[in-house]
Amino acid sequence: MSVNPAMIVRVDEDYVEVRVPKSDHGCGLCVSKAACRFLGPESAYVRYRVHRPAEMTDLRPGERVGLELPDIGQNLSSVIIFVLPMLLLFAGIALVGRHPSVGTVASVASGGVVVYLTALVLGNRWVKRSPRLQPRIHRRPVGLERGTTEPSGRL
Repeated sequence: MSVNPAMIVRVDEDYVEVRVPKSDHGCGLCVSKAACRFLGPESAYVRYRVHRPAEMTDLRPGERVGLELPDIGQNLSSVIIFVLPMLLLFAGIALVGRHPSVGTVASVASGGVVVYLTALVLGNRWVKRSPRLQPRIHRRPVGLERGTTEPSGRL
């Protein structure tokens, strides 16, 4: 589990919207971080909608908290995005065989796309329904040492 410093943006009856700063080294999509500068200062943050725990009734916008992100959700996403397409590709190659016809290739490719999209939808539903995979908020933000009022990470 990774816990990141977060700031509450909005509080609803059942949910809290928080924003987490992106890492200082960027997201890795571009070396120069040009997209972050181009998209403006709000692109430096990732927003999460988190279920509000019943014992946290006094949360306010602007309050700093810790956001716990379960690692298993990140691992499951990696498997669905990277591993499943490769497995479907190899399964398609095995199904088509050595002498493919156009109709066979088209039907196997269409079937692979349907299987992949179904896995995405079902995986997304499973993640949303599983409490173990949901992000959670904590009162004490990460990096907030005793006697200080500011967390060590930027917000």
